[in-house]
Amino acid sequence: MVTNKNSKPVKLWLFWPYDNFPGCLWAEVLSVSEKTVVVEGYGKLGRSDKQVLVPEVQALPLIEELITLVENYDSEISKVKHNYSDLLITTFKRARVAKPCE
Repeated sequence: MVTNKNSKPVKLWLFWPYDNFPGCLWAEVLSVSEKTVVVEGYGKLGRSDKQVLVPEVQALPLIEELITLVENYDSEISKVKHNYSDLLITTFKRARVAKPCE
């Protein structure tokens, strides 16, 4: 928790780049300094211009939306993988060749 201009405590969340969809991770900020930020579950991270500090009032609705987006993404990807797996099997059968992966 940090304080705003009026010395009121404000919870912050940190968002930072990540390889997997949705392209970022997030965690509640425990402390911030000029060179580091300590976040729940990840510990101390070096500060970077690719990180975004977000007040909790904005972060929580964003996180909720991102979680829903990830769930929908995962569901769609699962369907696509299943469909292409079926197509792959059909392709080998049509060619009368045993699928080498099985």
